[in-house]
Amino acid sequence: MVLFIVEEAENAALWGSAKTNQDHWFYSGTGFVDTLTNVDARVIFDVEIPATADYPVTFRYANGNQETKNLNLYVNGAFAKTINFTSVGGNWNEWQNYTENLALQKGRNEISLRMDNGNTGSINIDKVEIKVKDGASPTKNLLDNGDFERNTSMNSNWYEWCPDGQNSAYGIDSGSGTNPPESPIAGDKRAYFYSSGAYEQSIHQNVSVPNGTYNVDAWVKVSNTAPTIGRLEIVDYGGDAIYQDMPQTGSGWHHVQISNVLVTNGTINVGFYVKSSGGTTVHIDAVRLLKVSDAAIQSSESDVDAEEHDIPVTIASTEEQETASEETSPEESALYEDSENVEEIATPESAQPASDSTIPLEESEYAQEVA
Repeated sequence: MVLFIVEEAENAALWGSAKTNQDHWFYSGTGFVDTLTNVDARVIFDVEIPATADYPVTFRYANGNQETKNLNLYVNGAFAKTINFTSVGGNWNEWQNYTENLALQKGRNEISLRMDNGNTGSINIDKVEIKVKDGASPTKNLLDNGDFERNTSMNSNWYEWCPDGQNSAYGIDSGSGTNPPESPIAGDKRAYFYSSGAYEQSIHQNVSVPNGTYNVDAWVKVSNTAPTIGRLEIVDYGGDAIYQDMPQTGSGWHHVQISNVLVTNGTINVGFYVKSSGGTTVHIDAVRLLKVSDAAIQSSESDVDAEEHDIPVTIASTEEQETASEETSPEESALYEDSENVEEIATPESAQPASDSTIPLEESEYAQEVA
């Protein structure tokens, strides 16, 4: 049963100055629409509705102008109203929701946001969500760029670490040109760690979330030389560090997950760490952070894929999590506390975000989106 109809703005019809972009964080899908700045710029959503009725229609948007902006709303070609999109500050990585009840007809409907004379525009549109049945919102990944699909010339909330004096062993590419087994599990890109010589490498992402219980999962592939250490890591959530080993699986992908992480300090840090004597190849893709209540709404897509393709799933039990925490050495704990050794992934200065790498998710958005 369909509960929600979700249409991504980057897949909508665009007119005038409207264009797609990826230069901010935490959007859904593969991007968003910006430069709604010139008269007649439009985002046109084409949706199929099951029955004639009034429906709550939610637009997800960002407004970093530090003042309210507006666009005109049209339904099936007729003017509906002018929508005022408020701002929560100068942070373009922070998304908000605006909901309006609209009368829609059975079958095809056209919902558009348009920059007309007298409108101020200049907001970014992520998606539209239409609630057609009572139920919870679709599951939303709380991590930014968890599928690594963003253009690599733009930055993300992932940051990398390697020891002083060592070249980075981290990158993002498709790996699909000459050796298909190196391809991502989904989409066009995945992250990788590799160096022919001895190396240590990590990537991490810190996200502010409401306190509660969360699940983390990812697809990983560890091949060639076995690493000394290779693990999924959860830290800075209000409890002891939790580690989940990434088994060496040859040419195959492996689904790893850490379940029921209780966040008590309003933040969680998700990452991957590898220590290798050299020659270890690690691929990482489809990393997700889901609130437990939302993860339960629908079966994990990763779990379904694992069953269909007979791929093993590794889940950290509570006992294993506690053991991993007890085995953390002072040196390993200090590894990520040395701020001089932590660097954001290099990107052009023009792509730098409007704020730091920890982006709070508003509770109001979280309640509706998730998120």
